[in-house]
Amino acid sequence: SSFKNAAIRAVRQWRYRPASYNGENIDAGARHKVIFQIEDQPKAVSQKFARIQNELRKAISEDDKKKADEYMRMLDRERRLTLYEDAAFNFSKYEYLSKWGTEDQQLNALDRAIANESIDRYLPTEVFVYALGRQLPLLLKKRDYQRAYRTYQKLIRRDLDEEAKTWLNGIAEALDELKNNQKAYDLEAAIPDSTSWNIELFKDEFWLEDIEGRVVELKLRCFGEMRIIRFEPGIKYKVEKPHGFCKLEVLGDKGTTFRLFQS
Repeated sequence: SSFKNAAIRAVRQWRYRPASYNGENIDAGARHKVIFQIEDQPKAVSQKFARIQNELRKAISEDDKKKADEYMRMLDRERRLTLYEDAAFNFSKYEYLSKWGTEDQQLNALDRAIANESIDRYLPTEVFVYALGRQLPLLLKKRDYQRAYRTYQKLIRRDLDEEAKTWLNGIAEALDELKNNQKAYDLEAAIPDSTSWNIELFKDEFWLEDIEGRVVELKLRCFGEMRIIRFEPGIKYKVEKPHGFCKLEVLGDKGTTFRLFQS
C-alpha cells in the first residue's frame, strides 16, 4: 500500500490534455511505469547471487539437470525482488529453459528479463543485447511481428558488428515488405487461464477463423482510443490509419483456440 499511495500522489501532480480525433475529445488511456529506487541500493545482484548463477551455467553446460534444478531453486530463494535480481533471475531461467523448456517458456523468461525496457536498465549491457538477440527469432517464429519490429529497433541502435547489422537489416526489410503488401498471414492462438489473449497488431485488417470454444468480445486499444467489440464470427475488422499502433485483446472461455489473420 505504501508504494501504491506514493504512485497515486505522484500521478496527482501530472497534467494531461484530452486525446482528440478530428478535433473532438475522445476517451483514451495511458500507461506509465513508476520506478521505486531505494537510496544507495546497489544496482546489481549480490555476490552470492552471482556465484549461484555461475554454478547454474556450469551445470547447464554439462547437461546436469539435477544440479541445475538445485541451483534454480537456490536462485529463486536468494533473489530479493529488486528489479536487478528479478531480471537476472529470469535471464538465468531462460538459459535453463533453452536446454529443458519450450520456446514459449523461453520467450516468457526473456520478456521478464528485458522488462519492456529499451535500454540496459537492469541487466548488464552485453547480457541485455544478447537477450534481445534471442528474443527476436522467438517472436518471429510466433509471428508476433509488431513486437519483433520493436526488438529490431532496440538492437539496431547498438554497437554491433557488420554481420549482425546485415542480419537485422534483412529482417527489417522482410517485415516492411510484409506490412506494406496486401497478403494475409495467420497465427494460431489459445486463450490461457487468464481468459484473454492479446497481441500487438501488425497490419490494418484482421479477423478470426477456426474457433474451437467461445470468443465473447474483442478489445482494440489504439493510440488515442479504445473500442470494445461484441464478437461475431465471419466479420473482418479494419483499423483506420489515423489510429496507428493498436493492441488487440481477445476475451473468451479458457482454452479456446483460434487462428488470427492479418492483412
